[in-house]
Amino acid sequence: MKLIRLEWDSEFWCKDYYNLDLRGLDILEELPKGNNIFIQGLVDICNSEGIKYLERNNFTFQDLKMDYELKLSYKQTAKLLVDYIATQKDIPFINDIARSVFIKESRFSCEYFHQGKIRQFYSLWAEKAVSGIFDEECIVERRNGKPVGFVSYRKSGNIIIIGLLGVLKRYHGSGIGKSLLNKLIIRSIEKKSEIVKVSTEGKNTNAQRFYIRNGFFPSRISMWYYK
Repeated sequence: MKLIRLEWDSEFWCKDYYNLDLRGLDILEELPKGNNIFIQGLVDICNSEGIKYLERNNFTFQDLKMDYELKLSYKQTAKLLVDYIATQKDIPFINDIARSVFIKESRFSCEYFHQGKIRQFYSLWAEKAVSGIFDEECIVERRNGKPVGFVSYRKSGNIIIIGLLGVLKRYHGSGIGKSLLNKLIIRSIEKKSEIVKVSTEGKNTNAQRFYIRNGFFPSRISMWYYK
């Protein structure tokens, strides 16, 4: 068990932000205290001892973290057109999407975080994904030349990990999300990846239905605890 101060998160959220790593057998007898201290812990649902430790130390269960994965088929041979890769000129539109679509089901949507900062967090994530910083690349779907949806990702070994996938609300149900996912799969195969992984919140049942409908299977369930 290890307590790690997250420097970037501390600076962004304007509080001492810690992550409690519950792997390992060592028990932390004392945790930092103070009005400006925030500690998060992510524990597998099968880790009963970890859950007991968090409950005993007055952590509050916040949400589930649902992990899904898709094994890729190399039957697809199409190439992703460069026009679908986001560029700097797309950032204002992508920022607008990120600020509007993620906040309701976000694990940050609770009393510990200000709503304006949550919007800023996702907007910054999306912007940096276009620049290849938070994520490796950002794929967009356009209507009338303007992005109406995007998906960001990063590659780790032979795995593609989805960062954010968002579509403007007025385009929900029009197939934009599926089109983005298909483009991501083509890109993943181009990069010789074997698996696509994604995580979403337990309360975001719409996202879970979307991924399951498109061939993803659950791989792990964890619990977010906050203090």
